Amino acid sequence: KRLEATGIATPLVRTELRSPDPGQIVTTPITFQFASVRGSVQSVVIQYVIQLSTDPSFPGNSQTVTLTPFLDLVTQGGQTVSSPTIDTSTFFPGAPQVYWRVGARNIDDSPGPVPDASGQRYVFSGPSLFKRAGFPGGSPGGG
Repeated sequence: KRLEATGIATPLVRTELRSPDPGQIVTTPITFQFASVRGSVQSVVIQYVIQLSTDPSFPGNSQTVTLTPFLDLVTQGGQTVSSPTIDTSTFFPGAPQVYWRVGARNIDDSPGPVPDASGQRYVFSGPSLFKRAGFPGGSPGGG
């Protein structure tokens, strides 16, 4: 039985991922960069979240980690937004590559976008991946 949800859900475009580049080897804490999804209404507070996973489908289980959300109050649509610096080495340390994506939502939306497999209500970008050093296809050493 389907139930109709009532409330606000701002239509947002999926963000465009900018950095790290697909397949880039990440050896130090980094800031993820992506395009702002802010539309014509400048007063909207956008909440972003980074998800990391060992699976490009981001299943809602131990293979997916949702990091602490952060807010953007001013970045114009299409301009680059940077996440806080994140030490990715603590997540999935045995994985030679990690997928990442960015979710966006208007913090005033209730209930907001349809939840993903992990129950998060964001409009998610497509996935990208970065590689880790010390694995086949990566650079030797580092960490």
